[in-house]
Amino acid sequence: MATRYQVILAISLTVLPLVSFGEITKCDKLTSCSCKTDKGVVDLTPLTGTNGPRFKDFPAPSGDKFSWNPCKPFSEGKCKGVAACQIQNLIPPSYFNIGSQDSATFSIDQGLKLTYNADTFFDQPGAPNTARTTKVSLVCDESNDPGELTVDGETPAGSAVYLMTLTSKYACEAIPSSEGGISVGTVLDIILLVGAALYICVGVGFQKYARKAEGREIFPNYSFWVGLPGLIRVEDLWLDTLATMPDDDRCRQLGDYMTNFWGSMFKDISATTGDQFSWNPCKPFTEGGCKNVAACQIQNANPPAYFNIGTQDSAKFQVKNGALTLTYTATTFLGSELEAGFLRTAIITLVCDKTVEGTLKATGEKPASSGKYLMTLTSKYACESSGSDVTVTYSLSVGSILVITFVSLLVVYVAVGVSVQKFVRKAEGKEVIPNLNLWSSLPGLIKAGFLFTVKCGKGGQYDNI
Repeated sequence: MATRYQVILAISLTVLPLVSFGEITKCDKLTSCSCKTDKGVVDLTPLTGTNGPRFKDFPAPSGDKFSWNPCKPFSEGKCKGVAACQIQNLIPPSYFNIGSQDSATFSIDQGLKLTYNADTFFDQPGAPNTARTTKVSLVCDESNDPGELTVDGETPAGSAVYLMTLTSKYACEAIPSSEGGISVGTVLDIILLVGAALYICVGVGFQKYARKAEGREIFPNYSFWVGLPGLIRVEDLWLDTLATMPDDDRCRQLGDYMTNFWGSMFKDISATTGDQFSWNPCKPFTEGGCKNVAACQIQNANPPAYFNIGTQDSAKFQVKNGALTLTYTATTFLGSELEAGFLRTAIITLVCDKTVEGTLKATGEKPASSGKYLMTLTSKYACESSGSDVTVTYSLSVGSILVITFVSLLVVYVAVGVSVQKFVRKAEGKEVIPNLNLWSSLPGLIKAGFLFTVKCGKGGQYDNI
């Protein structure tokens, strides 16, 4: 007596051979060399010849030769801008256009076929027009890369119908990871990279020519980016600076807004003496022979000499003659450390100007050989704030920035999308618009969703959405 599993196995073995797996029943044209099935896409683009036909002068049993190129027109002899060409076995040979790219159609006729048409006029004056048709049978073979073409030629003779068969992995249905072929992540990466490039190029141009910025200030939102690592940190570093200040001056601070976390915020600022000076508020930096300093003198020599003229832990705020100064000190040993050290002092006068992001002017050593180095910072961060928070204002509102970002990304999306569709996927006509099906169906989807919401789901078929 047969068991239940034996019955199931017998039924499976009987039914499965009747089921046709992988048979294509429909393929809607996307381009002249690709079509979309219910499961995926048949795309012959990788077989496209760029400097002539991919399949050139393939012989038929009749002795004639045939050339064919998917996707892109080619010229050979008197065949100009064609998809397929017949080279008749004569002396000299005759060339006949037997199909153009724009006539390409996909159909199911004992398998998937790609058909081309063309009207051909014989060379003789007054000769009749002959409509010629080329039919290429597309046979899927995953192991055949790039593919083989066999040519049957004119079948039957005198019919002006020319048969070929392409056996290739590219005649198989490819199931894309997404509708666009390129993943969403790849598209977002492209948009992000191009958007960043636009941001830098447009921002630098705007800073340099509209705002007349110079030096590092031409980088858009420079203070924001250099201060970002400090803003991300959980610990509020600038509170440490405030803790060392007198109570009366506690509301005066520079904070991390003008701190460079990779080097000096103000680097190699030239003084009238010919020397250069670098300074970084809040965090130590290293430049040349200056190691972990707050300020550095680069003496005008060959090679240049570097001197530590102040450390962060020596910072003091003082008010002299109504002006707020930030003073640093450091002891520098000219020779060996066994010799007496030379005390150097950097004195930075802080000037409040709410219209200036931050500019530093270096006066240099004054008086000469005094070991005192004078600089002046003019900045909105040198102004008193109302409390512990510093409000940073921008000339562009958040809304303006969002609009500029949206428009920039839209332009990038259209430009990159059209390029991919046209040059990578060989799309034509309106198909070059990226995600055409989505955008063309979007109004209908919005309408259906609106009606469903208004009717609270009653009296409608939500499946239509």
